[in-house]
Amino acid sequence: MMPQAGQYVVIIFKNLSQVEGKVLLWSSEKGILENKQGDTYILLNVEENVMIIKIIKNHTSIQQKQEELSNKEKKFETIKNAPATTEDKQKIKIKNLVALRAEMAKQEQEILSEKLIDHSPKPNIGVKYGSPFYQK
Repeated sequence: MMPQAGQYVVIIFKNLSQVEGKVLLWSSEKGILENKQGDTYILLNVEENVMIIKIIKNHTSIQQKQEELSNKEKKFETIKNAPATTEDKQKIKIKNLVALRAEMAKQEQEILSEKLIDHSPKPNIGVKYGSPFYQK
């Protein structure tokens, strides 16, 4: 099974290096991937160099999860501010708020765990070395 454009894949090469990202183009000769930071990888001689291709079916980015969370927060506020006329409607409103709040907490946990797992250090800024001898 060959990866299709738009799928999120993890590729392991024969030298055991690994690359992951969204497939932009894939053929038997070359593949083009885009990672989460927006960098583009061009893979040459795919049939010779690639050992394993893992296709991740349910991949959502952190930005998409944050957008969903903000939508849920807006929905929470609208339900919270909506007037309830009877006790039954008040109970239903409270149940909806509790369920929505639980979904929001779960979404926040997923975002934080993905940020912790997916952490990549910033590029090296550079170090200035000085002389150990003090000059007057």
